Amino acid sequence: MAKKKGRKKSARKATKASAKPARRPVRKPAPKTGRSRRKVSPRRAGAHRRLRAAAPPAASRDRAVTSLRFAHTMLVDMIKDFPLDKVTFQASPTDNHVLWTIGHLAATYAWFATALGVSAPALPPEFNTLFGSGTKPVPDANAYPPFAEVRKAFDASFDAMLAGALSLPDAMLTAPCAVDTGGFCRDRLDALEKAAWHEGWHSGQVSGIRRALGIKPLMG
Repeated sequence: MAKKKGRKKSARKATKASAKPARRPVRKPAPKTGRSRRKVSPRRAGAHRRLRAAAPPAASRDRAVTSLRFAHTMLVDMIKDFPLDKVTFQASPTDNHVLWTIGHLAATYAWFATALGVSAPALPPEFNTLFGSGTKPVPDANAYPPFAEVRKAFDASFDAMLAGALSLPDAMLTAPCAVDTGGFCRDRLDALEKAAWHEGWHSGQVSGIRRALGIKPLMG
């Protein structure tokens, strides 16, 4: 009997021992090499990857110029066959008519040129008063210079701004604007992109004026 009891106790001890989970080996810390390695957050690591993959400023300028030329060409085509006796037509009193739009873009191109730090043609002093930021169009054509004069300033201001943008050294594209833009532009490359957006914005308004007059749309 004593031998049987002893064998039973041994069996129970063996069962309990096998039921216990094996202990994981304790890993010793790696020896210090004298250079600590900082942890980089996933957010910062992603930002670094995006920066590395970002296009160089010259390529970004090419894309901005392509967009600007596209928007400008569309607007030029819209006003090419526009009736001269309708350049101050407004479908509603809040609409920007064609004459004001062309003068406003001429004044704005000169402003973008100063933001880029390049030279722009001198516009008549009344352009800022009539077409500058914050001005509103009036339906009286006599309140403005002749359309041909405004159109000439529009063409010259655009050409000068674009030529200046293309002449900027690549390193200057990411430099701060040459004038305070009130937070509108982050840098000179952004100013060029905003110029493309601005032209497209007003091209859409001219498109609406054309539709209201029943002029055949350029697209569709």
